[in-house]
Amino acid sequence: MKCFSLLLLFSTLVTAEIFTIRPIDKTKISTGDVLSVQIEAKQSSSELPELVGERIGGVFYVLEQNGEKLKVIVANPQSVEGVREKTSNQYRLVGFDYEFKKSQPIQDFIIEDKEYDLDETMGPFWLVVISLITFGIFFIIFKLYRQKVRDRQLKERKRADAHELLNKFKKASTREELEELYLTRNEVRELIDFNEKHFLDFLQLLDSHQYKKEWSESELLEVREKLSKLNKNLSVKSGI
Repeated sequence: MKCFSLLLLFSTLVTAEIFTIRPIDKTKISTGDVLSVQIEAKQSSSELPELVGERIGGVFYVLEQNGEKLKVIVANPQSVEGVREKTSNQYRLVGFDYEFKKSQPIQDFIIEDKEYDLDETMGPFWLVVISLITFGIFFIIFKLYRQKVRDRQLKERKRADAHELLNKFKKASTREELEELYLTRNEVRELIDFNEKHFLDFLQLLDSHQYKKEWSESELLEVREKLSKLNKNLSVKSGI
């Protein structure tokens, strides 16, 4: 039995390896610090042991490992009677200036994914604020959309009115139809592009005849000629 114990002890000593741990970003450390360190070993980085969650060198807990580079947190120094390092390898800390600060013992780290409920992490006030902001954004979008629809409908209605007005000018022939054109002069200026001189000549001639009881044939022809000149330059106003 004693021979077996001695053989086991000898086997452990032979298989255990000594790794040197050196600082990367800072040398002066104290309990609770998080820092980056580097392992110096004969093996390549791919052959190094997996150390995440392990305690090494008595005062380091390994948080992350990237090959020979480790991110560690400084724990309280480990006593002989305390929790022993789980790995059989030995780790020598070189180049560190350690300052002991008593703190609560740091247990093994367990990394877990957790979904947080919005009601747990945010108070009612912020829920109200976010709700109001969201409502405000949607309200503005809705108002802009409605205004855009109204503008488009108004433009389409104006275009239809302009084409209808053009047809009236093209088809007017009788005295009643010609006198009706005089009443549309304001609409013409809003919806129709025209020759200003021809338009004024037509209106003036029409105004001089429209109060007469009857028009002679020559007067009717004269008004029609003015209208014919005006019609050559009539078109729907650009932008409508």
